[in-house]
Amino acid sequence: MQDKIKKKRSKKDLIISLVLLAAGAAMCFSSDETLVICGVLLAVCGIAAFFALKTSYKVEGDDTTYQRKTINLPSLRLDNTVSFLKGETKKFEYIPGNGLMLYIYHSSDNKKGYGQLYTFVDYNWKEYDEMRKLDEEQINQLMNI
Repeated sequence: MQDKIKKKRSKKDLIISLVLLAAGAAMCFSSDETLVICGVLLAVCGIAAFFALKTSYKVEGDDTTYQRKTINLPSLRLDNTVSFLKGETKKFEYIPGNGLMLYIYHSSDNKKGYGQLYTFVDYNWKEYDEMRKLDEEQINQLMNI
C-alpha cells in the first residue's frame, strides 16, 4: 500500500527553500568576504532544501493533499487499534509505548484521512493491515493525542 502514497512538496517547503536561496544570493553581493562565503553556503542549503523537503502526501486516486502524524503504541494494543481503524470501536484509548506505529494521513481541515498500521517485526517496520479510510470523528480523536 505504501506505493499508493507519494511524498510531495508543500507550499511551506517551497517558501523555506526560496527564502534560503534568496538570502544566500543577497549575501553574495556583500563586500565582506565572510558574508559572501556564508551567502554561498546559504544558497547551497536553499537548493538542497528544495530537493530534500517533501512534507506533504498524496494518496493515489485522491486529489486532497495530506499531512502525516505518527503515533507509537504498545504491541499489546494491536487488536484495539485494528478494531478502531475498521470502525468497530468508536473510542480510541491512547497508551504510549512501542511495537506499533500508526500513520495518520489527514487533510488540513481534518475532515478526510487514512490510517496505516505498522508492526515491528525482525528489526523492521512492516505493514500490518491495509490502509483504512477514516471518518471525521476518528481523525479528530487521533489528532487530539
